[in-house]
Amino acid sequence: MQEAIQQAFDRATAEAFAEQVSQKISDGAVTVMLSVGHKLGLLDAFARLGPVTSRDLAQATGLAERYALVVGGHGHGWHRTLPPGERGL
Repeated sequence: MQEAIQQAFDRATAEAFAEQVSQKISDGAVTVMLSVGHKLGLLDAFARLGPVTSRDLAQATGLAERYALVVGGHGHGWHRTLPPGERGL
């Protein structure tokens, strides 16, 4: 029989590894959102319009407002979407 190799479970190492995996998944999701946003013209619209409402972004790109929010990366920190009715500076 082969001898079993046992190592003590290190919770701190496991948590650090889990955090790294989580960050890689998050980074990948942002990359996909940027790619989709580019293909749909959202990044060009952001560059042209600056801070916009989701409604204005949807009108500028021809997307439904709900898609401008989701595909626009709402909450991901790589742009600023203003609440409906608020204007940028």
